[in-house]
Amino acid sequence: MTIDIPLLQETVTQQLELCQRQTDELAEEAQMIIDSYFTWWKFENQQRLNLQKQSGNSNATELGNVAPRIRRRTDQGESGKLYIEWVEYPNGRRKGEARRWGNVIKPTARGYTEKQLATKATAWEMERVSCVEAELKPIRELLDVIHAQRVAIARFQRKHTTEE
Repeated sequence: MTIDIPLLQETVTQQLELCQRQTDELAEEAQMIIDSYFTWWKFENQQRLNLQKQSGNSNATELGNVAPRIRRRTDQGESGKLYIEWVEYPNGRRKGEARRWGNVIKPTARGYTEKQLATKATAWEMERVSCVEAELKPIRELLDVIHAQRVAIARFQRKHTTEE
């Protein structure tokens, strides 16, 4: 059975385009929140580094460790699922350790919890991490809903265009 009705084909195409547009808008919103956090985070870390240099104390434990990022699943091209995740950036490398671009903090079944993020974040950044996570959580959940819709629509389209 193929989709012979032009209106049905047009509707499916429009729905997929709408999902893509909504995903892009939410990604832009999330990126603005993330960029704002990164600007603050880099400034605070630089201030702390300057204080460490002035005091002569090389203890780097007070530097910020966590920041959010948005990642698109690349094996699906532009329609790939978007992930908003928290990443731990370790302070420097240890002997014989390869350079890393951050370790993803895996969310729990309920998403990211304050307790989970508090184990990775320093005390001074935790308040801001909580605020940013509160802003990103509804965006993350809505992205998941839209992605599920897109998958269902694409599945419907494949089913009705490939069967004879």
